[in-house]
Amino acid sequence: GKYMIDVKRFYRNQLSEAEKFIYDALERNRQKIIENEPVMICQIDKNAETEEIYEVIDASLVRIITAYQLDNPLASVYLDIDRYCINLEGEKSDILMLYPNRATGGTYSNFKNVKEMINEIELVSNEFIKKIRTTKDKTNAIYDWIVQNKIYSYKAINKNNMVGCLIGKKCNCVGYTHTFKYMADKAGISAISVIGIADKNECIYQYTEDEAIEIGLGHAWNNVMYNGRWNLVDTALHIKPMYLIYAMNTHRPFDLFNTLELEEII
Repeated sequence: GKYMIDVKRFYRNQLSEAEKFIYDALERNRQKIIENEPVMICQIDKNAETEEIYEVIDASLVRIITAYQLDNPLASVYLDIDRYCINLEGEKSDILMLYPNRATGGTYSNFKNVKEMINEIELVSNEFIKKIRTTKDKTNAIYDWIVQNKIYSYKAINKNNMVGCLIGKKCNCVGYTHTFKYMADKAGISAISVIGIADKNECIYQYTEDEAIEIGLGHAWNNVMYNGRWNLVDTALHIKPMYLIYAMNTHRPFDLFNTLELEEII
């Protein structure tokens, strides 16, 4: 039922078949993307029924990359939406290519350091997981470790990914959220990342999604299986799993992936 959630592919499972095809191509080309090589995502026969594929290309690439990042938080370090130019090439067939956008550089300070950054993240996170291997309450141990010595920042170069959180020690709610999901996956804790809106004054339900974004209530957090039930953990707003009532009243998921409402999974 609704309690059995595939946390590894939570967002992939909500994509259309054509979107899943591109999501899987990102997965297959992970190493090439890390090495900043152009990637062929798919080849489309011009005689084939391509309408759905074209719609996906036009409207859904951001959605697919976001889904991939939310399911695979390490991808936040090497797969940035701003980093890519889409190009359709070929005479007999159309090839969808993703090219590293070296002009914008996305959120990366230096493309050459991506591999080093990933290695450092894995080193730091593996050391911590070793330490808490026998800890009974791993969820709160991870929470405490992430919020310790980190500064919330809107301006840090890597604010949206784990480089900002684990190496630079400066990130925003998205960086915190990816990091918690990554550590939860490593520790064998069921967790999903959620993009939505949050407001300490508990007024979020009076706004539409667009209005909430406009006034700066956009937010990211995690839903975590804790003590046999789904709870909300928000490392950026310092909400631990036990503050469930407060958290439920002040967070609302976006509709981007038809994310389950908190009330439904809790």
